[in-house]
Amino acid sequence: MNTNRFRPLVLASLFLLAAGVAQEEAAVAVSAVIPLTYLLYAEATGGTTVEVDVERRVEAEAASPGSTVEVSLEVMNPSESRVADVRVVDDVPAALHVFDGEPGVSGSLDPGETMETTYTVMLRRGEHGFGEPRVHSRNVSGSRDTTASVDETSTVVCRYPLDTAPEPRDALLAGSVTSDEPGEGVEFHSLRDYRRGDPLSRVDWRRFAKSGDLSTVEFHEEMSLDAVVVLDGRQPCFQAATERHPDAVEYGVYAVERLYAAVTATGGKSAVSVYSLTGSLPPTTELPASQVSSVLESRVADLREDARTWVGGDVDYATDEYVRAVDEEVHDRMRVFLVSPLLDEASSEVVRGFSACGRDVTVVSPDVTWSDDPASYLEGFHRRRRIRGLRTVADVVNWDVRRSLDEAVQEGGRP
Repeated sequence: MNTNRFRPLVLASLFLLAAGVAQEEAAVAVSAVIPLTYLLYAEATGGTTVEVDVERRVEAEAASPGSTVEVSLEVMNPSESRVADVRVVDDVPAALHVFDGEPGVSGSLDPGETMETTYTVMLRRGEHGFGEPRVHSRNVSGSRDTTASVDETSTVVCRYPLDTAPEPRDALLAGSVTSDEPGEGVEFHSLRDYRRGDPLSRVDWRRFAKSGDLSTVEFHEEMSLDAVVVLDGRQPCFQAATERHPDAVEYGVYAVERLYAAVTATGGKSAVSVYSLTGSLPPTTELPASQVSSVLESRVADLREDARTWVGGDVDYATDEYVRAVDEEVHDRMRVFLVSPLLDEASSEVVRGFSACGRDVTVVSPDVTWSDDPASYLEGFHRRRRIRGLRTVADVVNWDVRRSLDEAVQEGGRP
């Protein structure tokens, strides 16, 4: 496409020529050659075709919302002529926020030369496709430019891979799948005298080196775990620390998937439920792992579109009804894992309700109150107060979402 940047030179040339003829000044007429020279230069370089190769590299996929992925965009000049001016802009998915760097690069390229830009995006839950990068180039004189797309697409998935479930000893369930009886496991139970046939790997060699006595280490026996994993999907939970970060429900869905996979890997029975005052999802017992994500995503999508808030209703009654319905639906041995940001008192009442039913309760609470504004600071204060109160009736994992869930479990106590 012609940029018409030299069009004024045509008028200038004609004006100088006319003025020289009218005034019978040869010098003025001859000066019309100067703008004509630029026009000839533009025409001589205008037919140059610019072609570049663009390659995008996306870092390994991450499953946790809020994590970052590095994207590299490399532009190469494969021709034997110099590219004077080329600009490439990547097509970043609309749902992803560019956290650091620039998704575009510009400059000139000699034959075989490359230029590169690297930027970082913050992941949101779901499957995100990068479109075709846009290439904008100009010839040497700048008289013509071209715009095109490069066939280079990529996809990044932000979803826990439930089809590859973790080992039974997942960090999220440390201490939750052992009995008081000695047996096979990884958590220390006691020492006993060595018996012929005991595995040498279980001999306490340190004690043998000190005293000469042979002893065998006993571990707490591992057992299967039955649990219902509950996602708090009420309107107060659709809150994020900042506009560019995922909200607590996105983090919650990830935690539910992790817990569901871990429980299933122990060989126990598992169920998933979503708690919402505008319509809860009842416990879905023995749901295949491959369907958990789609069921959660469908219910959460409906709740996001439902702009209603709980106004004028009896929250305590609704909470009691939900706890009673879940308690009647699942068998007595089932433990309850509640995933909630604990942003209001209703979430605390759900925990106390399950505890009053005789259930062992663990709360995994993603913290989205860490931003610097005064409102978040006040919410964080009340949230920490709720956590202290709930630890008398339940185990609570306070998950700072800026770190991994595994780190929160290891540092915040066993679920």
